[in-house]
Amino acid sequence: MGRVVEKTIWFVMVLLVTGAFSGGCQAGKQSLPFRSVPDPGTWGLASTEAAYLVVAEKNWQAHYPTPPAGADFKGSFYVVASWGMKPNPGYRISIRGIEQAGPRVEVKVGLEEPDPGKIYPQVLVHPLAVAEVRIDALRQHGLLAFEFLDQRGKQLALVEAEL
Repeated sequence: MGRVVEKTIWFVMVLLVTGAFSGGCQAGKQSLPFRSVPDPGTWGLASTEAAYLVVAEKNWQAHYPTPPAGADFKGSFYVVASWGMKPNPGYRISIRGIEQAGPRVEVKVGLEEPDPGKIYPQVLVHPLAVAEVRIDALRQHGLLAFEFLDQRGKQLALVEAEL
């Protein structure tokens, strides 16, 4: 009987260490439906540096003096990805996917650099993407860790938000 208990304890410890209980395994990921905000201009940030935010009813005032146009903070939260200031409109950013595994949410961001074969006007731009996610689509609520990743899997930012 002691061997069975010992093996069970080791099995549970392996699951905890590998993150299987906390949503760390691939099978535990759930894709969250989202809608790209068609005109994200009112979500722009004053920073010239890249910025990654999760904006909700509890924290929007920390980032904006007034709620951005069309924001529905009662039923949704917003994922904002800004690439900072760039020298031409060939730089683009997009939110390609959002997945949740327990308290961890992965935000997949596409960063597109100018095509070297094209000529672009030299004008300062602020590439920006905003995704609206319904709060009821979340599998788990509370304090969540949002990890923003580029298309190669490189971490761009880690943001905690209470939802």
